[in-house]
Amino acid sequence: MGVIDGQWWSLHWPGMVLWLATAVCCGVVLRYGVGRLVKAWRRRNRPGHAVSGRCFYLDEEEVKDVADLLHIPRSDVQVSHEVNLSRGAGVTGTVGGAGAKLEQSGGSSTKTERKDVNTPMKTISLIMDRLWEQDRVVDADLVKERIALTAALADELRDTAATDGVALTDVRGGTYISVSGLFTVRRDRDDFVLRARYGSGESAARVRITCEHPWVRRRFPVDNYSEDEKFPATCLGLVRSWNDRTAELTLDPVAIFQW
Repeated sequence: MGVIDGQWWSLHWPGMVLWLATAVCCGVVLRYGVGRLVKAWRRRNRPGHAVSGRCFYLDEEEVKDVADLLHIPRSDVQVSHEVNLSRGAGVTGTVGGAGAKLEQSGGSSTKTERKDVNTPMKTISLIMDRLWEQDRVVDADLVKERIALTAALADELRDTAATDGVALTDVRGGTYISVSGLFTVRRDRDDFVLRARYGSGESAARVRITCEHPWVRRRFPVDNYSEDEKFPATCLGLVRSWNDRTAELTLDPVAIFQW
């Protein structure tokens, strides 16, 4: 029996190896395809907001730096302007009842080209589109208490995230995050601070955003809001840190929109 088994394997092992290699390749391709579909689904079904509403805060220096990192040009449209010039002269006359006409004309054209420079508002729109396309933004809806991670961060937290959902503490420092919620505002010298609640009970946390005065647009009426008055807004920013004592997630804002 052992001789028969040995003869069978000696004849069929190349085919078995080929079959196993094919199965492994098919599995890799299938996993890659499923991963691409999942990423596409995530991009189409994000709960957060893109550029919408009135922008009342825009860190223009940060916008330039982020645009450079994402390879977004400072100018993206080439505008052509063409001018046509023509000149002409003519003489007409009659000699012995016969008419004659002599005309001379000429033309020239001038074409100029220039770059249409991106404004900070156009650039932040391009930045957000590029970040969403590359699946590099975590979406957090604080009102609905829902967070949508990027595919990379979801894979990293697959075995460590809590079974009841993703917490704000799961979002790593340096990660781009789009936070939508109901915010309160108070003045802090020339700057002002936004805060929004996330969760309820003992597990409640807050998002804290400090807005520097130079980047406040349209004279945001911070003093018109009472200490407890809330307004809806969306902030695109970078996660700076998490404070266990105050249960606050601090963001460095790039742009904030009121909607």
